[in-house]
Amino acid sequence: MSGGEPLPEVLRQIEAATDRETMLTVARELGGSELYISERPKSDSKLARAVGLEAARAIGKVLGRGVLKIPLGPMSDRAIKRELIRSLAAQGLSNAEIARRAHCDATTVRRTLSGETRRRPPAK
Repeated sequence: MSGGEPLPEVLRQIEAATDRETMLTVARELGGSELYISERPKSDSKLARAVGLEAARAIGKVLGRGVLKIPLGPMSDRAIKRELIRSLAAQGLSNAEIARRAHCDATTVRRTLSGETRRRPPAK
């Protein structure tokens, strides 16, 4: 992850049970909230709606059941989005598809993948 900071244990377990993109989705969409985790989640559970039933079941097997606080992780929302963009690019997706999945502009995808930073006007 960015910044060299370790992931919270819960996010490391989620990544080990599923994949990096799923862990980033959990952190982005559910981080900062308490969530009931079931070993056998239903398709309408909050977790299954966020990551799909198969991934929710894999997470439930690893974490067990009960109420769990989902951490945001040691990164900002912007860093999570950059990590997601890189993960999707590594899967060979087009910039347009990455932008759709990451809910961002195609320019953000291009800049992230090229290492370019947003140009800001000098402070007055």
